[in-house]
Amino acid sequence: MIRFEAGSIGKCLEEIFNDFYSYSRKTNEKINIEIEEKKEYLEWLSSYVECLKRGEVSFDQPTWKGAGILSEILDDFYFIIRSLDSIPYAEKEKLQYDRDHFAKLKLLLEKKGYSSKKEISAKLIEVYAKHRERIENEIAELEQKRLENIEGDKLNSLLGIIPQEDSTDKILKYERSMQKSIFQNLFLLKKLQGSF
Repeated sequence: MIRFEAGSIGKCLEEIFNDFYSYSRKTNEKINIEIEEKKEYLEWLSSYVECLKRGEVSFDQPTWKGAGILSEILDDFYFIIRSLDSIPYAEKEKLQYDRDHFAKLKLLLEKKGYSSKKEISAKLIEVYAKHRERIENEIAELEQKRLENIEGDKLNSLLGIIPQEDSTDKILKYERSMQKSIFQNLFLLKKLQGSF
């Protein structure tokens, strides 16, 4: 009976454990680093969006530096272009590999109605709000994976405490010897009680 129970529980836990580890799993150390990097990026993003709201950012050069932060304006232009429905997907993909042409991207944005600093800033604030939400969701997913890793490690430790067949034989022998000893002691006790 003990062998059957141990085998059944072990098999069930092993199936759960194998399901859990069937995909390539990131360690909690890697997850923690990734979460920290994303949180640092969100801090940078908050500072940058504040600069955009105050109208401090200039879009005349491929990079902008101010308020203690650095931003790639080229990336900003590409973020806007990717968000525009009026540009076909194939053209967006082509532009991704043509991103070093700052003037070309700026001209394209002007044609799409983003010629002034105020218009570009407003669109970037909108685009970065959606981007921020996506990053926050990614952090939440990573935190969930971290919890799943902890549960997986608990399952792994449970697998180790289920006795194997040779151990169950030893347990059964020990249990039988204990029962025999208890019955012998009870018999002797009754015999002693009968003699008084």
